[in-house]
Amino acid sequence: MSQNDQMSKRPPTLKLDKTGQPCIKDPQNSTTISEEGCPVLSDFLEPPLGYNGTNKGEGPIPRNSQLMSNGQVKFDPFPYNSINDREFKFLGMENVSLPTDLEFVPYHPEVRKGVEIHTIFSLVDQDPQGPDAAILKYEAGAFVALHEHIGYEMVLVLTGDYIENGVTFKPGSLILRSPGTFHTMASINGCTILATRYIKVKQRPDLWNEFAVLHEDVKPVSE
Repeated sequence: MSQNDQMSKRPPTLKLDKTGQPCIKDPQNSTTISEEGCPVLSDFLEPPLGYNGTNKGEGPIPRNSQLMSNGQVKFDPFPYNSINDREFKFLGMENVSLPTDLEFVPYHPEVRKGVEIHTIFSLVDQDPQGPDAAILKYEAGAFVALHEHIGYEMVLVLTGDYIENGVTFKPGSLILRSPGTFHTMASINGCTILATRYIKVKQRPDLWNEFAVLHEDVKPVSE
């Protein structure tokens, strides 16, 4: 694992404001500082334009932000989806049978809980940002940490219940995620998906992940 990979998985650095409350470390591109000495949370992401996961439009999507006790920032609503995301539903895939001879291995357990992979092809060994394709198997209760898509990703649900940002997709669902999408994935009963991506994703441990902290005592930091 490279030093950059290790640094990307570390929790965000906290500092104290003038009142002794913790605040997120000022990002390099932030220039707005509050009177208490902390960066303004709305500066952490560019205002999302056009799509809030439900409605499309021309103007920015209003949102509120809250610093959590684990150092993550929670946005409501969160700008999960890109305006170029697409979803399709193919019928007749309710009884898909997978080959029994596929070998699966644990897949990045530091950011994916209960997920195994069977690689179809991967060029990551030639280019760290290269494309890959794989069949992924989610155990019951599995989840994937929140991340940002730099390139396109396409997922076809083969079996089970596949959940993205709280939305459940059943077999036959084809999901295209475009650059600018933020999402976290999970499964309640387990699922299998066929996935391909064109550029490696960017992990975002600085942002709220409801699945990762589901059983932890994480609370909003007092204003």
